[in-house]
Amino acid sequence: MLVALSIDCSRAPRSHRNPVEEPRYEAQDGDADAQYELGVRIAGSPASAPDYAQAADWFRRAADQGHAGAQAALGVMYHRGQGLARSDVDALKWLTLAAAQPSPERDAYAVWKTYVAREMSAADIAEAERQAHSWSRAPQSDGVVQRQ
Repeated sequence: MLVALSIDCSRAPRSHRNPVEEPRYEAQDGDADAQYELGVRIAGSPASAPDYAQAADWFRRAADQGHAGAQAALGVMYHRGQGLARSDVDALKWLTLAAAQPSPERDAYAVWKTYVAREMSAADIAEAERQAHSWSRAPQSDGVVQRQ
């Protein structure tokens, strides 16, 4: 417990940290933008081989909060099998959610969605759309985000 307290004491106060320079603390505190940024940095790390599984974990945290960029990133990672088991149903689900949100990248998400769906069966497309439709980011009473 003393170790945990000393780690927290070493953090700069929230108002003195720049999440663009170091998003890890905000990401750990649940900030979806910081979680997405951290996922991007890990997936695109030029210093070493990207850790796609770790990047996917951060993208999932942000996607579960409704972050369109993270949802699209998860969709692409599912389609490519990067850090996650390859699944076009999951890919299309996340891309459908991302493309449904107003954002400057919305058209790009829709292109990816079309690209992924082009070789899927009608049944798999219907399943992905069902999952996207039933997905909810509303917190439960215990604060846990529901996923379908």
